[in-house]
Amino acid sequence: MESNGGSASSEPAEPALPRVRIEGGDVIVFLSCKEDDTLLLPSEGLKQKSCVFAASLSSQWSAPETLHESKLPVWCYGLLFDRECETWSLERITTVSTNSHDEDTKGVVPRLYTTMIPEYGSTGSDLTVTDARAHAVSNHVALFNILFGRNIAQGCTLKCDWLMRLADLAVLADFYGTMPIIAPMVETALLEMKGIWESVSRHSAFYLGLAYLIRSQAFFEDAMRHFAGLGSYCLSCLKHSVLPIEVKILAQQKHTGIVRTISAMDHLLYNIDLELNKPFFKDCSSRREQAKFLVRGIWLDWLACSTSGGNRTKLGGGVPYLDLYNHAEKRYVNFLGKSVAHRAAVSYQRKEFKTEIVYALHEHLRRAHKIIIDHLFHPDAPAARHEVLDKYYITSMQFLDDERL
Repeated sequence: MESNGGSASSEPAEPALPRVRIEGGDVIVFLSCKEDDTLLLPSEGLKQKSCVFAASLSSQWSAPETLHESKLPVWCYGLLFDRECETWSLERITTVSTNSHDEDTKGVVPRLYTTMIPEYGSTGSDLTVTDARAHAVSNHVALFNILFGRNIAQGCTLKCDWLMRLADLAVLADFYGTMPIIAPMVETALLEMKGIWESVSRHSAFYLGLAYLIRSQAFFEDAMRHFAGLGSYCLSCLKHSVLPIEVKILAQQKHTGIVRTISAMDHLLYNIDLELNKPFFKDCSSRREQAKFLVRGIWLDWLACSTSGGNRTKLGGGVPYLDLYNHAEKRYVNFLGKSVAHRAAVSYQRKEFKTEIVYALHEHLRRAHKIIIDHLFHPDAPAARHEVLDKYYITSMQFLDDERL
């Protein structure tokens, strides 16, 4: 099961990773003043893996320096605080000290991923400066481990710390231009987590932002179905979200499409016309019309009570009319109310009328079942049924070519 504590962990996620030190490296990275937080990397490898480092290490813009303890020319980088972005990033330095800017930072710093991805649940997005720097060191260690061949996410579980670390790594990869290497690792790690699709349904905004950043079509479409189905909550989230404008526009379009689909289905469900078989009613037109009249009243009362206004099932929690669909599939009419057939018979003071009422209700359900299938669960639609969660989605939310990542 997913672990989602009340606050973000103050310590970097486990397990602790080794510091990358490659023999013959000519790039020294000082992540802190501690000797253990020093990395040694090859410049050619960095240039191949990162367009940002390729530019920074270009002889056109800078030249390596020779440290007093080494005769070989090296490039030096330090993890410095960027007050404009409120985070730490690597910059060329000429001294080993990397904490000169820390005392100028304010009391709390937002977690890195929240600058580009909506917050994960209620974990809290602000960290103390000390904790934020520790996370920055840990994230950079993880980044360079991945770039130089170590799969840090293999076997990771669905826990809050792991998810936020993967989100932090995605933001770092975007910043350093290493997304082609990091994105597949992040997507694979997510897919291997047990319970991931349930987590997507609960934290759709977070996964929507993460999926867009790493260009994961599978997670993007699944998260969008949940997010756009949140009703008015979806629109309120969009106003204050860090999601890119193009994602916000698409989410609003998908939400509008859902509203129109439900409206069209509402109209058809409220206007079901019964053409009951004459043989069943033995050509008694008055008896047939009485059944149709009474059943329509029962049916509309239930629809008005159960599927309108605040009582409607929230889209984000499933699909509207899912109960109706399930009961219709089983031809089970008692869910419409206690002793529906008995009430109908008493109303007409004819207890033998019960059979006709039940039959007419079955016919209503059969027609409702077809309407819902046509609008929500079309069998030809790719993601009509989520195999893992065993729940349905509004499959009119198809993604056109120009809407794909």
